[in-house]
Amino acid sequence: MLGWKSNHLAALAHKQGIRGYDERGQVRCAVVAAMAENKAVWKEFAPSDGSSFEYDPESEAAKTWVQRVRGVILPNHFRIQAIICANQRHMTEVELQTFARYQEHVRGLSERHVCGIAGSAIRYPTEMDGIFS
Repeated sequence: MLGWKSNHLAALAHKQGIRGYDERGQVRCAVVAAMAENKAVWKEFAPSDGSSFEYDPESEAAKTWVQRVRGVILPNHFRIQAIICANQRHMTEVELQTFARYQEHVRGLSERHVCGIAGSAIRYPTEMDGIFS
C-alpha cells in the first residue's frame, strides 16, 4: 500500500512538472506559465493604493481577489516552489537569494489569506520574473 501511494504521489508531481530537469531552460518552461497566470490575476484583481475595496472588504472586488489568491495564486506559488526546489542545482547564487525572498513572500501571502494573520509580508521580488533565464 505504501509503495502504491508513493508511486501515485510521484506520478501526480510529474504531471504538474515537479521533477528534476536536465537544463535550466526546461525549469524555466515549467514555471513560466504559472508565473504568468499569477501576474495576470494580480494585475486584474489585486487591490492597489487607493482602490475602493481596500476600504470595503465586503465588496465584490475584494471577495474576487481573496478567491483568486486562494484558488489560483497560492496553488501556483506552491507548485512553482516545488519545481524550483527540485532544481536548485541549476541556480546561481543570486537566484538562490531571490528564491529565498520569494519563499518569504509566499509565506506572508499564505499567512494573510489562509490563516487571517495580517503581517508584514514582503512584496513579490521582481527578480523572480527572470529566474532560470
